[in-house]
Amino acid sequence: MILTLDLGTSTTKAVVWDADGPSAFGRAAIATAFGAGDRAEQDPSSWWPSVVAACAEAREHSPESYAAVEAVGFAAARQTFVPVTAAGEPLGAALLWSDRRASAEAEVMARGLGGIEAVRRRTGGVLDGTAVAAKAAWLATHDPDRLAASRWLLTPRDLTVL
Repeated sequence: MILTLDLGTSTTKAVVWDADGPSAFGRAAIATAFGAGDRAEQDPSSWWPSVVAACAEAREHSPESYAAVEAVGFAAARQTFVPVTAAGEPLGAALLWSDRRASAEAEVMARGLGGIEAVRRRTGGVLDGTAVAAKAAWLATHDPDRLAASRWLLTPRDLTVL
């Protein structure tokens, strides 16, 4: 049995898989705050409780399957992160993948690298306001104390298993 966990934008999902497919599932909502300037944020302290709640629901659906889990796979929305201290303590809200506050920083970065199309050809990705590098540049300009106090920028998956 394999337990897969997905920390999504609005819901954490837990699914237990056997050889025939899904045998148990659970879901737990996660609140997202949308604000001015294309902000999309989450409270990182909500991530672990959402995993626990989704797993509890999966266990309720099939206690036998859940008890037989031998491996765990974990996924989360890419481009989502929270600055954390060296001890792993979150420093404020997480910036979600859909947060576009760093669009101006992304444009400046792309110009310095030969343009958006040149970056895409080189990396296979589009450098826009959702990019982690652009959001880190935004933090450096608009919230430098928070960035300076951080040791790492962790994804929901990384912080949850820390």
